[in-house]
Amino acid sequence: YNRANWFFDNGLRFGRFNTGYSMAMAQASQYREDIHDLTELTVTKQDTYHTVGVIFFVLNFQLIMAGRLGVHGPSPPGWLLGLYWTNICSALMFLVTFTWTAMHASARA
Repeated sequence: YNRANWFFDNGLRFGRFNTGYSMAMAQASQYREDIHDLTELTVTKQDTYHTVGVIFFVLNFQLIMAGRLGVHGPSPPGWLLGLYWTNICSALMFLVTFTWTAMHASARA
């Protein structure tokens, strides 16, 4: 039994322990960075979808307000106005769902 060898081995053992611990910390940091990158990608995509949804909201309201049928001339038949308003209202319904889902996904990610 050699006391000098034991101290030398003890120093190596402690260095190996510290190296393993620092590698485990670096690995956990990489996992956190990967998760952060994935959530940042999701948030960016959902923010883009939200912006597109708001633009379509504006276009839809412009169709309702300024693009009304029958304002600058004779009114079209009732069945055509019924189809027009049905399409406008269904587009608004889908836009509300679209933008709400985009905001919710962006906030949850």
